Amino acid sequence: MKCEIIRDLLPLYIENLCSEESCREVEAHLASCGRCRAEYRNMTAEVPVAETDEERVQKILKEADLFINSKKEVERSFVDHVLRVFNLIVFCLAAVCNVLAAAVVIFGYGLRYPSVYLDYKGFLQIFIILYALCPTVISLVNLCIMKRYPGRKKILTRVLSGVLVPAVLAGLIGTVSLFLIPPFCSATSRITAYMKVDKDVEDSVRAAAVCFPAAVPEAAEAAVYHYSKFSTLFEDSWEMEAGWNLPKQEFESEKKRISELRALSRKSETKSGTEYTVSGMVYPEGVSVTVVFDDAAGRIEYRAHFSGSK
Repeated sequence: MKCEIIRDLLPLYIENLCSEESCREVEAHLASCGRCRAEYRNMTAEVPVAETDEERVQKILKEADLFINSKKEVERSFVDHVLRVFNLIVFCLAAVCNVLAAAVVIFGYGLRYPSVYLDYKGFLQIFIILYALCPTVISLVNLCIMKRYPGRKKILTRVLSGVLVPAVLAGLIGTVSLFLIPPFCSATSRITAYMKVDKDVEDSVRAAAVCFPAAVPEAAEAAVYHYSKFSTLFEDSWEMEAGWNLPKQEFESEKKRISELRALSRKSETKSGTEYTVSGMVYPEGVSVTVVFDDAAGRIEYRAHFSGSK
């Protein structure tokens, strides 16, 4: 058969609609004709099915979602990186400020003041020191969470990073307060520090010194001494106490000196059992002074107190 006839029969052959004789003729011709074999292969090859409009839309939407998600991931990574750098900078700067503040409290105050006085006023100083530690602690906690749980706990780390802004302000206030309002409190109970007081209250202490001996008597026994001072930008207050036992003669001599002291204003004298108390005010500084004599024990106790605004 001619090639034209075979090619006309190929569609029927492929669909198995030819007679047996025609099938044999077609197969015999395909075995000997390369052009017809090529035509047969082309006709029997799988034709790719064209995408429908819906499939194309779904494909485009999927690619768009992938792009949007990758963009969001890049943005989140950038934000996390910025927060990490921000927390690291805050931690380093805050740590340096804390070290400087600690040096001022430990060494600076230590050079001028005998010791830190931890009563309720001293705890105010501790509270301000803790204030200054806020940004250091929060940024360190945040950095640890970021390192231990990368990609997780993001809400917590971002909340802590947001808290860092007011914490930095609080830390600055606390650090500046340590410099502007020193030292809050100082105190000593060492008998060797008798009458050694802070320079900014020397005038008022000197006024009270008319009731206190210039030095601890050599014959004094069971001597005790305490001095404490509280100072801010707005007020100064201090108190001083001393006491010891004296031999009879020195005890009576000191008792006479105090009872005849004219430096006390609004002077009052009271007796209760074996105790004789002299109290009054020393002006112009307004220092309150009390001296108690215990005749039975031969003991004298001196007390002075001052409180005033600047």
